[in-house]
Amino acid sequence: MNYSRRAFTLIELLLALSIFAMVALCVYGTFWAGVKLNQRSEGESAAYHQIRLALDLMSVDLENAVLYDFTNSYPGKTAFTGENDVVTFFLATGKGLKVIRYYLDSPQEGSVHKVVVGARHDRNVDTLVDYREQEVRLRNLVREERDFPEYVSGVIAKDHAAEVIATNVREDSLEFSYGYLLSTAGSEGNKTVDVYEWREAWTESNIPSMVRIEMDFLLTGPVQRVIAMRKDVFIPHGFLGKSGKI
Repeated sequence: MNYSRRAFTLIELLLALSIFAMVALCVYGTFWAGVKLNQRSEGESAAYHQIRLALDLMSVDLENAVLYDFTNSYPGKTAFTGENDVVTFFLATGKGLKVIRYYLDSPQEGSVHKVVVGARHDRNVDTLVDYREQEVRLRNLVREERDFPEYVSGVIAKDHAAEVIATNVREDSLEFSYGYLLSTAGSEGNKTVDVYEWREAWTESNIPSMVRIEMDFLLTGPVQRVIAMRKDVFIPHGFLGKSGKI
């Protein structure tokens, strides 16, 4: 009985190895792209979560800002002070009246005591997002809480609460705008939207009816991007109508 055996030639082996290498390379490339995409997605998801926490906390605080009349006690002070990059207002808490202040601080030079992570709140008006790619210098978004006696006396206690609520904020990007509600939707000619007068600073003795918050955040990862966030916060008991001051 005769048996015939046919072996693979060198060319066939090389061809098979080449095909296997190409398939393995394609599989590896797809797998690695998936891993990178997942890492980027997780990083951006964490960044968005931090951004939403910060904006929600600021919104809730501003919504509950309270008015305090200093006319007969400290005529030079007001319950709400708004600058282009800093906002200060009063908040009623279970431990009494607190003075809340939001601003940007250097990560190296700040005197922050802790980092805050809290529950998020889906409240208030709109949020706009814009994407940019650029090199940035970063700052921390800080929420400072002081007791009422500290505010009126001008003496700041060393152990006052200063908390980082967001990191990776572009330097000089925090901007506040303050609005008077001039007319509501449906009034004065059936307007479809509320009409506001916006200012870069608030020096009135009352509380604005709207505060606009704008900040640029850096999304870290393989490709660093800057997103510009804007949120309008309506204060239900804020001042209505145009002020006589300019």
